[in-house]
Amino acid sequence: MKCFFDEIDQACLMMLKGEFTSDHVDNFRRGVLSHLDENKVADFIVDCSELEYVDSQGLESLLWLNELAAERLGQVRLVSVPDQIKTVLNMTRLNSQLPAHDNVRGAMASLM
Repeated sequence: MKCFFDEIDQACLMMLKGEFTSDHVDNFRRGVLSHLDENKVADFIVDCSELEYVDSQGLESLLWLNELAAERLGQVRLVSVPDQIKTVLNMTRLNSQLPAHDNVRGAMASLM
């Protein structure tokens, strides 16, 4: 999996590309922590449009990101989640903890 970071207003925009599995958790967490050291953001928007698959460790990492954001009084929003991943989020009831939006604009509006 590849993870790209960008800043949008007062939020961190992350793009996940490929498969998010246990093999990628450490790199994901290191990337998030490194980005936080450089930037003082609390809100995260995670673009999942190019995410092909997520396993339980990938989901756990998204929950970790959610907790990290909450510690900073921020929030996490998912964007452009593929249907098969939406199904997993709904089945595991994580959709309430990791709200999904159709686009970045909608996610940004929900943070205000």
